[in-house]
Amino acid sequence: MESQTHLQRIFWRESPEQPLKVFTLQTVTYGTSSAPYLATRTTHDDGFKFPLAATAVSKDFYVDDVLTGTDTLTEALELRDQLIQLCDGGKFKLRKCCANHPSLLKNLPLEDL
Repeated sequence: MESQTHLQRIFWRESPEQPLKVFTLQTVTYGTSSAPYLATRTTHDDGFKFPLAATAVSKDFYVDDVLTGTDTLTEALELRDQLIQLCDGGKFKLRKCCANHPSLLKNLPLEDL
């Protein structure tokens, strides 16, 4: 939430003689105890639009990695598309994608593989 971004700040300076620079974090900071919850919670509100993805987010995510699957290729393609849309809505870019069937990677940008 934008109203809460002031709660996580970094104060920085190169040396004690320099004035402090203040940076406000705009993303989930990994390594904090709340990070796994926050990463999946940001996608929760749109879950009703993407039921396959919502199930995968709640059951198959570990911190920021998802390992999931389906019984059919058709369902796997739908799950892939739903996961991309759901995560994009929470401002999470899915990347480092891999699959055991080449058609699941088709039409994905090279930088996401």
